[in-house]
Amino acid sequence: MLETTGGGEGDPIRQLSYVLVFGVTMLVVRRGNWLPAVPVTILCLFGWCWLSLLWAIEPSIAFRRAVLTSMIAAVVFASIERAGTDRAFLALSRLLLVALVVNYLAIVVSPGALHLPGESTDLALVGNWRGATLHKNVAGAIAAITVLVLLWGPRRLPVLLHWGALLAAAYFLWRTQSKTSMAMLALALVCASIYLLLSPRLRRLMLPATMVLVLAGWALFGTEIADYLDNLLAQPDALTGRAEIWPALLSYASNHIWLGSGYGSFWDIGAQSPILDLGSSWVANLLSGHNGYLDVLVQIGAPGLVLAVIALILAPLWRLTRARNIPARRGALLLAMLVFSAGHNLSESSILARDLVVWVMFLVAVALTAKLVRESAPAASRQPTAVPYATAGRTWTARAIGPSRYR
Repeated sequence: MLETTGGGEGDPIRQLSYVLVFGVTMLVVRRGNWLPAVPVTILCLFGWCWLSLLWAIEPSIAFRRAVLTSMIAAVVFASIERAGTDRAFLALSRLLLVALVVNYLAIVVSPGALHLPGESTDLALVGNWRGATLHKNVAGAIAAITVLVLLWGPRRLPVLLHWGALLAAAYFLWRTQSKTSMAMLALALVCASIYLLLSPRLRRLMLPATMVLVLAGWALFGTEIADYLDNLLAQPDALTGRAEIWPALLSYASNHIWLGSGYGSFWDIGAQSPILDLGSSWVANLLSGHNGYLDVLVQIGAPGLVLAVIALILAPLWRLTRARNIPARRGALLLAMLVFSAGHNLSESSILARDLVVWVMFLVAVALTAKLVRESAPAASRQPTAVPYATAGRTWTARAIGPSRYR
């Protein structure tokens, strides 16, 4: 079955640490005007989340969770806007390498770095690697994203060390046996490879062509797909228990389609939690629906789900595939991160979920995409290539900084 451990949103030390990180970040970027750099779609999504506090079942819990999620998003966008894409890509690469080393050290020194017998009713977890994280699915997602960054991110390590780290990340992912992360890594690799093979002109057709293919596939095989899903969800043990969770969420959504329960007001809010009246005993003890899109739907309704899909998937992919001057490897990496994060939420929940790793990586990919598109815009549309100014009776020229060497 699925993990039911506590979430810890009420931990005062955890809350204080994020307040301090937010405060330090805002002090560092105080001279930079970063808020206008946040995409309008993201602002609309968070605005709807905050508006939903008006009808939230537990407003105090919802408020705390909204503050934490908003602070983390602000830190991500402000930091990337201040640092620029060169330093942001490099910092991301180094951070993931440190995480990889820490996870391997945990395997060496701690028996608890593996899932042990007796800690869960799911015997399939026993022996799976989780490193220094709480669960193998978290460790698997980190390892998968590390593979992507080492493939197409900045390469500052010696060649042998670089490829050794990539293989180590891939092996760690395999040992976690995180099926979602492995499947989404494969999909992300395919999509990024297609992006690299296409010319900038043909990349502009990627998103529209994909949407047309999806719609055509549904038109041709929609009945068969629906019947298959119905049969799958009718089996309680299918999808490692998710088939017992999702009908409960769909049932709630059908009766609260427009507003939902309010942001952060569906799971883990005590006696008022809607899932207590919908699911079986073990489902009621979960902390998420193991589908990010259904969790968004039951919290902030259909308008919120539409805003989330547009802000986090469609709009960034549109910007990324339409831009002509983006360095190919950077574009491939961001496309892969977006595809991985979007696909990961089909069987795990991280969208708008405070500080979960995949959610933070989702935000990083969206913020980097927006920043990279602006940095890669033609100089004439961004700023003059030379700005004359006078000082002490002489005229000088400030030249625009040339393109990045990282391709």
